[in-house]
Amino acid sequence: TTVWDTVSGEFVCRLPATYRLAAFPSQSLLAAVGSTSIAVWDTAACRVLYRLDAHDVEHVAIAPGGRELVACSLEQVIVWDLASRSRSHTFNMSGWHDGGLDAGWHGFQYSPI
Repeated sequence: TTVWDTVSGEFVCRLPATYRLAAFPSQSLLAAVGSTSIAVWDTAACRVLYRLDAHDVEHVAIAPGGRELVACSLEQVIVWDLASRSRSHTFNMSGWHDGGLDAGWHGFQYSPI
């Protein structure tokens, strides 16, 4: 997967093909989803800073300023504090939906309250 700067059109970084979706909140921080983890990348150095344990993630978003990350699966929504690399909130979604929850995640964005 190739990451491009959408303003300048310049090449930023190349991610391994095992990552399928990403959130890019700033010029230097990127979150990419693999099969069992979310890798937080430093795009300036093109290297993984750390990984967060997460399974079956459908969508990911990073808060403006890069302090929090939200990962959504069909079963739960997890809010990560990126400074401590720990889960700050977990919302269990099982039993909440009738199997149509995925339709609600399209266009997902993070908005702190």
